[in-house]
Amino acid sequence: MKSYLADWILPVATPPIANAALVVDSDDRIIFLGPRSRMPTGTDETVFASSVILPGLVNAHTHLEFSDLSAPLGSAGMEFTDWIGEVIRFRGRAGRASKADVIKIGLEQSARYGVAAIGEIATTPLVLKDYAGALPCPASVQVFFEQLGSDDGVIDQKISEAEQFFADSPWDSVSAALSPHAPYSVGDRLFDSLMSLARQKQCSVSMHLAETRAEREFVENKTGPFLDMLRSFDVWRPTAYGRYGSILSILKEVARCASSLIIHGNYLTMDELDFIATVRDRMSVVFCPRTHAYFGHARYPLEEMLDRAINVAVGTDSLASNPDLDLLWELKEIHRRHPEVPIEKIVEIGTINGAEALGLDKSFGGLTTGQIARFCVQQAPETTSPYSWLADTN
Repeated sequence: MKSYLADWILPVATPPIANAALVVDSDDRIIFLGPRSRMPTGTDETVFASSVILPGLVNAHTHLEFSDLSAPLGSAGMEFTDWIGEVIRFRGRAGRASKADVIKIGLEQSARYGVAAIGEIATTPLVLKDYAGALPCPASVQVFFEQLGSDDGVIDQKISEAEQFFADSPWDSVSAALSPHAPYSVGDRLFDSLMSLARQKQCSVSMHLAETRAEREFVENKTGPFLDMLRSFDVWRPTAYGRYGSILSILKEVARCASSLIIHGNYLTMDELDFIATVRDRMSVVFCPRTHAYFGHARYPLEEMLDRAINVAVGTDSLASNPDLDLLWELKEIHRRHPEVPIEKIVEIGTINGAEALGLDKSFGGLTTGQIARFCVQQAPETTSPYSWLADTN
């Protein structure tokens, strides 16, 4: 048996434990969680001084293909459509490492930051063994195959690619899901086809939605920066868009799937949040705090989501808009910008809420006896509180 001792353990689902011990058997399964005074004897002890043991964190949204970046693309506060141009240019840059190597960099960085499960957006060429082959790192990766396009002539090819993706998916700890990228990049027919396939496969769906005000303008009026961007790329197809003339209509279609993640949701209206609350059992929203700050978005409607009991998870997005994949800093950013949110709720956002969003809440997001021990350790500047690490920005 091995035991891990710390000033505090935060199981999440149950109250914090002071002067605590976590004991695992030879299979790394938790057999004791409680005060040190009651722990089994004869264990191989590891002591974490001035520290808190947390469940392994859950990064519900990221793009690991950008993990070779040393700094975000563009500049803080830039026009989002201009940033997309930076992303496209970076993808075409010569001399980059292979996608498999870049993914491995991202998985290893995530593991160092205590992340146990990831919701990953992946683009073609896509090989699931690139994720499975990089383990052990995070204990689980849900790979959302991202599709985009407005040309009806390529829909059959894209659905065939998605079908093959599912056929290649029986990898331990790596699961397959779908992602229609965003309402400005996916035409109606491709969107409908992807939703149909997701319902057929009973898989999760992840979609960038209500990320910018300009996106809402495009959805509702087919005007603005996104129209200009599509025209500049020579991919504007007026007849490809029109069936979904509101964010709410898109939400209602996505909600027909078994499970879904709405990525960002920076500009969701109260009516749209009211709808999400009615389908909270199968729809989550993923907040990416430091990416939100990078683009200088308006105040995030976090309190309004939590007041409606919407399941809010957290993600790092990618190194194209974020300095690193450290999920703890995302939680610290939430605490800094939303000090009125209870600190216990912020911890849930980074653990059990993310696990629920990815359908992994039976195995991830908390610490309890009988589970495999997936935990991380955080230094605590003030050991009299189990949450002092969250306010520490040093």
